[in-house]
Formats: sequence, C-alpha cells, structure tokens
Amino acid sequence: MVLSVCQSCGEKRSEGYLASHYEELIKQTVPLDAANVTRTAVKHAEWSDSGSWEFETKETVPQYTGWLTEKLKDDFEIVKSEIDSMVFAKNVKGDTESVIVHLNTIAGHLHVRVEVSIRPD
Repeated sequence: MVLSVCQSCGEKRSEGYLASHYEELIKQTVPLDAANVTRTAVKHAEWSDSGSWEFETKETVPQYTGWLTEKLKDDFEIVKSEIDSMVFAKNVKGDTESVIVHLNTIAGHLHVRVEVSIRPD
C-alpha cells in the first residue's frame, strides 16, 4: 500500500497575508484611549502565521465590544461572543483568519488581549 501526501496541492496558507495587514488589524481593535499597548511580531510557522497584542482601555466591556463589532463587521463574522471573549473569523483564499479577543476588567480598566492567526481550513 502506498500513501501519498501532496504538500503542494493547492496553496499553502496565504503567504505573507497576515504580516501585510497586521498594523491594520491593530488599528481596528485598539481604541484611541488605549494605554500600555504591547505586541508581538508576526510569527511564521510552516502552516500558520500568528501574532498578538494587549492593551488597557477605560471603556466598559459593552462599549468596547460594540465598538469592535462595528469595526470588524464588514470583514469578519462573529463566531463566538461571551462576556469575557469574542471570536471573529473570515475565509482568506481557503485559509481561515481568526481574531480572538480576551476581556478582563481589573481595577476599573478593561484589559484586552487580541490573538490573530491564519491557518489552512
């Protein structure tokens, strides 16, 4: 029995796609009043790209999630929405781009961590 795996069938993840619009995603998810913004560089793996950033805002969870949904609604669909997290996703040339948002209120400030990745379907 011969088992063949075609690694070149179809295109590997959308090469460079995440790196090319990483700054745009940060602008779409970080409000103007954000403080203590930290971020990682885009990490490249064989079959995925990923990155993340964190910040604090004085907005409440409902204010931030409403604003965020408005910002992302044209490009992403909401896959999950809970009090402490949201997941947005879209298809990019047969790959799935995900934006995962973690929400945590600490001492009157909303701490937000955003993780973004693009992986094959």
